[in-house]
This record gives sequence, structure tokens and C-alpha cells, in this order.
Amino acid sequence: MSENSSIEWTNHTFNPWWGCHKVSPACQHCYAETLAKSIGHKVWGTNAPRRFFGEKYWANPIKWNKDAELNGERKRVFCASMADVFESREELDEWRGKLWELIDKTPNLDWLLLTKRPKNIESMVPWTDDWPDNVWIGTTVENQKYADERLPHLLKHNAKVRFLSCEPILGPVDLEKWMEPDRANALYGIDWIIAGGESGPEARPMNPNWVRSLRDQAISHDVPFFFKQWGQWAVRSELPEETTGKTTYVDGIEMIRLKSKKLVDRTLDDTTWDEFPVLDDESEGCEWDDYTDEEFDDQQPTFPNGSIAAYLNLCRGWRANLDEYGDFSEESNLEHPDFPGIALPIFEIIDEDKFDYFLAKFYAQAVAYGESKTMTKVVRALSKND
Repeated sequence: MSENSSIEWTNHTFNPWWGCHKVSPACQHCYAETLAKSIGHKVWGTNAPRRFFGEKYWANPIKWNKDAELNGERKRVFCASMADVFESREELDEWRGKLWELIDKTPNLDWLLLTKRPKNIESMVPWTDDWPDNVWIGTTVENQKYADERLPHLLKHNAKVRFLSCEPILGPVDLEKWMEPDRANALYGIDWIIAGGESGPEARPMNPNWVRSLRDQAISHDVPFFFKQWGQWAVRSELPEETTGKTTYVDGIEMIRLKSKKLVDRTLDDTTWDEFPVLDDESEGCEWDDYTDEEFDDQQPTFPNGSIAAYLNLCRGWRANLDEYGDFSEESNLEHPDFPGIALPIFEIIDEDKFDYFLAKFYAQAVAYGESKTMTKVVRALSKND
């Protein structure tokens, strides 16, 4: 269990047990196995036991749920960082049942269930078409082979969010046929893509173009994209000349092995990609007349990456383009050219204070518009000139 996890795309981690066995190339240098062994727990392999935990441990998500409710801010829980919830072992059935009960008791937590065994989901979850609103289901996709093998099993499920973890990414991945719903085959589309390179002493180098391709596919389909890390390798030409380390070439690109993954930041082409799914229920509390100038500083409604103030910091660059959309000396309703159907309320935004108020109201209405991919487009458009 980890409260305030260091994993960039989650808030907490929770493990109903420790232990697993390897099923694909992404597992080859498993960090969880290395960690478990380093503290004396031999729980990896088909014949190894699993490690279980007591009631004190299982009470932690109840506390997180209460805190989230009191703070009015949902929290994400990655389950499981030290196991696979959908590993097929008879003694795990009891603990899976306990997990489903816990998820039901914690409606203010979004449970991110990540698996390399999506074919087992259908037979192991207690839900069919009516999935809980606080369950996101994801699978690891390290190369094209496992995209083609795993995605049909993942995308059949009507979870709130269906996501991919392309980490470690070990080859190019074409997701085009999976990005949008496929009604003919009763498949949903992809809602979120996480990508990153491998870390650790035996890490394999990543071609940066593999990640760029995933980013570009996400952008073209308005799917949120999260670039987690370069990992243990970075592009040699993008580092200072004095940087030393083992080098190798991946598809003609020179990569250098770093002593620590922290020696490079998480930017991809000068941008930090920290996008999250925007859920329909995040529009609650954002009705058109919720804000007044006097109340604005005190209002901190929950949005995907924090408060509305955080979004305003991203959006200020958009101010330079306001004159394209009409006469701002009069109250009017316009449409942003990129988002037909989303009206832009203009309230004599001449001074700085009114500009912040305008942006707050625009984003509130955009969220109230209530469609995840549209929200991704809105956020990108507002921040692109920052």
C-alpha cells in the first residue's frame, strides 16, 4: 500500500496481495518482483506462494475515501502495483471478492485495475453491463502483438474508463482500429493512453518515435495521453555533450543509458503530457451561474488535474486569440470555432479580473457539455498558446 504514491498517474496504490508470474516480454524485468525479493519475499512464479495482508491494511482505502469525500476531490488508486488482480489462482478468489466489496464501499475513489490478463476479466468481475462508476479497467500493451491479443478482451467491457499502459513500450504500436467504438464487434473505444520507457538495471532502450506515434494517435482521436517517463535511456543528441554512459542505436537513433532516470525530465518534444480522462460527473457543481467575481477566488471545484485555478494558469496564453472571436466590448454569446455547440459567454471582459472570470465560466460550460473527448480538445486548445 502506498498513500501519496510516487507513480505519476495515480494518487495511491493498493495491493490485495503480493506476487505474480510472468506472461509476456513486459514482465521480463519486473520492478515488483525485484522489490519483493529485495525485502525477502519470494512470491514470484507459478509455484510460489502469495503474500496477503490483514484488516489494518485493508482499512486504508476506507480512510482515503473519507478524506476524498471531505475534500470534495476524487482520488485515483492503482490496483495492483505488486500483483495482477486477474491472475488465475484458486486461493485468490476469496481476496478478489474482498476487493470488489471494498470498491463498492469507496465511491469517492477511482480504482484503476491494470492487468496483463484481460481475457480473465469477464469471468472474475461481479459486473456485466452495469459497471460501477469508480472502476477504470486497463491493460498493458508493450508491442503490436499484445495490442492485438489483449485489446479485444479489454474493450468489450462497459467500464467508466478503458485505458492502456504502454510501459515499458518495446516496439511500435498501431492502435487505429481500437481508438473508436466498434459497434459491429461490440467493442468500446480507448479512453486513455499511458506510455513510457523502461527503468532499472536491465532496462531496454525505447525508440522515441514509438511514443510520438502513440501521442499523435491519441491527439488525432481526442484521447488523453500521459507520458510517464523516458526510463533508463534517453536520446543522446538531446543531452549535454559531457553526459557519459553506454550508448546504443535503436532504429538509427543513438540512445544513452543514464545512471538515474531522474537525470532527464518527463517532457516529450518540449511538452509535459499529463492528460487524464475527463469524466461526465466532473461537470457537477459547474452550472452556468455558479460563479461570481467575489466568490471566484474561494471556489475550488474538482477538475481532472486539480482546481479551476490550475486550468487558468494553463489557459492564459489563449488570451492573445480572444479578438478573433468577436467584439468583447458588448455582452454576447459566441462559439469557439474548434468546438461547435459550446457557447462562449462574454461579460465585457476588458480588464484582467473579467478575463479570469470569462475563462472560468467558459471552462465550466465546457465541462458541463459533458463529453470526455470534447473536454480533451478544450483543454488542449486553451493551453496551446501558453
